[in-house]
Amino acid sequence: VRDVYGEIVNIRFYKLDPSEGRRKIWSVAGHGEPTLYPIDQLEHNKIVICEGEWDALFTIQKGLHAITRTSTADAWDPAWSRLFHGKDVILCHDMDAKGQLANDKMLNQLSGWARSVSVVLLPYSIEVKHGKALSDFWLEGHTGEDFYALVETVERSDEQEKPLIDVADPIPQTIPAADDCLDLGRDDGTGQTRWGLMPCELPATSTVPVVPE
Repeated sequence: VRDVYGEIVNIRFYKLDPSEGRRKIWSVAGHGEPTLYPIDQLEHNKIVICEGEWDALFTIQKGLHAITRTSTADAWDPAWSRLFHGKDVILCHDMDAKGQLANDKMLNQLSGWARSVSVVLLPYSIEVKHGKALSDFWLEGHTGEDFYALVETVERSDEQEKPLIDVADPIPQTIPAADDCLDLGRDDGTGQTRWGLMPCELPATSTVPVVPE
């Protein structure tokens, strides 16, 4: 996973059929800090937050806008929530206990930031571990229309129930180009690595227009 400068910030390995007790996904030492991926998806005002890189990429191939984080289902940096300010967010995690807890956690985290938040339950039973995922839904031949039909069956959080947080520094409606100024993970001078989008002071002309919904 590269940042907007093209530098590698996260390296993920997958073992499709791990032996008992072995991890399916792991990162290279020094390149494992959680970050949002693919970051360019934040250009869109309607976005699916799912669990895992494959789920996100497969969902994008199906014509939807999707993002995940390069970590476990329960990982969420509260600083990321402001990046979804004013957006319509659809949460769709794996159909297991950990995935459903992630839905609940992120519903609370995004409340007041996102314009609306919907939690989608895929048409599978909820397992204790290793429940089916959004990629399973796509592999069965379902379409984007099928997914949005599930969205329409859930109750969205009411944006009037809790007013949006007033952001002192307005969230830009554009995402800077790769050689400009948004930073996914750099030392801020205190020895701490900053993860997430870090807007800098650049002319408005350095940004890439948002693709209309």
